[in-house]
Amino acid sequence: MTFTITVLYPREAEVDVDYYINGHIPLAERLAGKNVLLSWEVFTFPADAPYCVQANMTWSSAEAQAAAVSGEDGKVMVDDIKKFAKVPPIVMTQQFVAKSSSG
Repeated sequence: MTFTITVLYPREAEVDVDYYINGHIPLAERLAGKNVLLSWEVFTFPADAPYCVQANMTWSSAEAQAAAVSGEDGKVMVDDIKKFAKVPPIVMTQQFVAKSSSG
């Protein structure tokens, strides 16, 4: 079963969104593998919001995500955060419950 995490960067992180999309996420895809990190989407928020960037990342499974972010590859991904954000993100896991029947 797929596994989704939400990554929220607080306003004070001052995220370089271009690097995040074109540098960090491709790094994560390469290190994890495209069969492990299945998809992602990135959102920005208005200047008065408490967060500046949100990313939703869908992984092939919770176990695959845990393996991808552990060890040396995980350290490389975490160390890369310093290149585009002043503070680390809040990471939340999601468990699917329901969705609308329309659309």
